[in-house]
Amino acid sequence: MLLFLYVLSGLFFVSFLIMGWMSGSIFILVRDIIFGLTGGGILIALAYIISGQDWIMSQMYKLEESNVKKGYITCPECEKKYEAERNSCPYCAYRPKGR
Repeated sequence: MLLFLYVLSGLFFVSFLIMGWMSGSIFILVRDIIFGLTGGGILIALAYIISGQDWIMSQMYKLEESNVKKGYITCPECEKKYEAERNSCPYCAYRPKGR
């Protein structure tokens, strides 16, 4: 997906450059270069955002895996997670029966 966006941004810029060159007007050439750079830049920024989201999601999965290993419990009252070794929920003070 990222490679596709990078290639598409290059094609976007080159196509606007060719259209501007073929127009025969320096003003249209400059305008098309600006449009090509802007559009290509937006596509590259989108690729950068997507790659950042992939990294964030991988970090979230690692955090969730470590939470499972530590033994977290989800409170039935407030639905927040807390450590299994606690006697009651630190957020709403719910105490499970038998503790």
